[in-house]
Amino acid sequence: ELSAKAAALRPGASGLVALDWHNGNRSVLMNANLTGMVLGLTLDSRPEEVYRALVEATAFGTRTIIDAHVRAGIPATELAVCGGLVQDPGIMQVYADVMGLPVKVAASSQAVALGAAIFGALAAEDDGTDVDRARTIEETIARMTRPPATTYHPDPAAKAVYNRLYDVYRHAHDHFGREHPSIMKSLKEIRRENIHGRQDC
Repeated sequence: ELSAKAAALRPGASGLVALDWHNGNRSVLMNANLTGMVLGLTLDSRPEEVYRALVEATAFGTRTIIDAHVRAGIPATELAVCGGLVQDPGIMQVYADVMGLPVKVAASSQAVALGAAIFGALAAEDDGTDVDRARTIEETIARMTRPPATTYHPDPAAKAVYNRLYDVYRHAHDHFGREHPSIMKSLKEIRRENIHGRQDC
């Protein structure tokens, strides 16, 4: 299985870095014309290496968002996750190593619905009086949730490698996303013009 082969790879062993902009980039670049790419491909690159680079790219993209929050004065001490990807321990460990933060997997398989129920309960309890909303929210969350099912902790050696790869990712991110976004936009335009055999001659 591809996931198992990718999980067995050491961080940095593929020599690949990807940009996971296959549907544009919503944050932090907010540009739907950006497209994905894999840097460092050789004739020796294997499918599991490309797959892992794409997984790592999603983690690097998340780290970029977290870094933006930190610069804005919003610290991050842990990552709470839910959804389908939490079922893959290899992906969760990559996230912990790339972020350098504990990654806590929600105990509920329906965490989004549970979050909606929590705020529904808060709305139902609102009697219009002036109460400490933050305290009330925290109490309701504590009452309606369970401790994380699993926590992934960053491996210091892997984190050190990922810090170096993140520098490469950031250079590619800024080059293609900020300084020269027209490169990817041009490719999309050429494709759109020629996808049905129409060519401008």
